[in-house]
Amino acid sequence: MLPLPLATSLEASTTLNQAEDTITLAHSRTGQELVLVSVLGGKRMQERLISMGFPTGCSFHVQHNNRGAVVIGCACNRLAIGAGMAAKLIVRPVA
Repeated sequence: MLPLPLATSLEASTTLNQAEDTITLAHSRTGQELVLVSVLGGKRMQERLISMGFPTGCSFHVQHNNRGAVVIGCACNRLAIGAGMAAKLIVRPVA
């Protein structure tokens, strides 16, 4: 078996480090600044989020999280995300 080129190894470690920094929105804390990384839902869920002004890559502020609904502020909007949907949204802290 041939060793992987150095660039590929670095890319893999960078991806791994990014994955370690991610959490679900349901596990976020009130006051955190986050970025939406990905959606673990289907096409309809992704379309719904986009229609609410919450696309992948959007940065937002968690205004309230009581381990049920999560209230976030994104682009001059306040959105209430249910617990089920929040568990399917992968986020990372703003660096």
